[in-house]
Amino acid sequence: MKHISAEAFSSDLHKHLRAIGYFQKDLADKLGLHPKVLSRKLHGYGNAHLTEHDVRSIIIALAQWQVITTLDEVLHLLELAQLNSTSFTTQEWQTPPLSQLISRNSTHHSHTDYPSSRTRQHNLPAPLTRLVGRKEAVKQLRQLLGQNEVRLVTMVGAGGSGKTRLALQVAYDMADEFAQGVWFVDLTVMRDSTLVTQSIMQELHIKPTPASPALQSLIRYLQNKQLLLLLDNFEQVAEAATIVGELLTAAPGLKVLVTSRTVLHLYGESKFNVPPLDFPDSSIALDTAKLEQYGAVQLFAERARAVLPGFTLTAENATSTAQICARVDGLPLALELAAARVKILPPAQLLALLSRARLSVLTKGARNLPGRQQTLRKTIT
Repeated sequence: MKHISAEAFSSDLHKHLRAIGYFQKDLADKLGLHPKVLSRKLHGYGNAHLTEHDVRSIIIALAQWQVITTLDEVLHLLELAQLNSTSFTTQEWQTPPLSQLISRNSTHHSHTDYPSSRTRQHNLPAPLTRLVGRKEAVKQLRQLLGQNEVRLVTMVGAGGSGKTRLALQVAYDMADEFAQGVWFVDLTVMRDSTLVTQSIMQELHIKPTPASPALQSLIRYLQNKQLLLLLDNFEQVAEAATIVGELLTAAPGLKVLVTSRTVLHLYGESKFNVPPLDFPDSSIALDTAKLEQYGAVQLFAERARAVLPGFTLTAENATSTAQICARVDGLPLALELAAARVKILPPAQLLALLSRARLSVLTKGARNLPGRQQTLRKTIT
């Protein structure tokens, strides 16, 4: 069995581990070795030596932890261990985690040719419903984030305007465009801006190290990464804007998409106003075919069918439906809460109630909505 010269390999390995907050003991546990056994192998003590199998297992572990994320890093570790890319089979190069590595050039060994359809890396919650009426907004946001010079986009809109749902769709659509994926950080219930760094680290599975400030550990991790962070409901922790600025300055491959009721006031920030869904002029009579072209009407009708499967736009309810959409100003959350009432109130009666007391009517949303979205009053106040 071939023995490896461990000194250079061990030095580089520890550099990678320190960068993300892992320790040699964590690696030993991952490899199923006693920490003292791994230590002797890495230092060449006595008759203990690293084997090619050890090196392969270590590289796989580092790639799984995303401690190493590029083919260059893998090939460099193999070179330090006096090995080459043939230490892994073609199938191994084409299987996660090695298939998820990004190549910085095209001169790698043929064994590093792997399918372009890498496993998506993200923690985005799966959508429960179809995104309605936002095709143009998705297109505009993707074009904006796709520009090299744009690295921070803040989506600004009122509560209930659908910022989160729109941002998640954009992030999901762009997951393949970032080598280390897209990562969602929900700040809804957070009020302490000093905890934002830890929240990001938790979503990225970065272990904090007592010897290093959390922000520095996060910066070290992000420095060589190409990823998108989605920070949701940032208005709760507005003072953490400086943290976002530091991350963007230190990590050139990082882009940040923010949802907030206000901008972050950072240099280089691009503001994207999230408009309400388009709705018809309720004073103009339109047939059902034309009404269904409006995003607000589409959303209301689709969500109404979820609670009342037989619901359709008809000549009898078209005018009331259009007026409901106008009455709530095309606000997606308000439309969803209103549509949930269709099971017990036909559109004409619902409109009458909305005209008298909109906030008290639009309550009791779906139980799996965030608490802040259970009623319109909670959302806009």
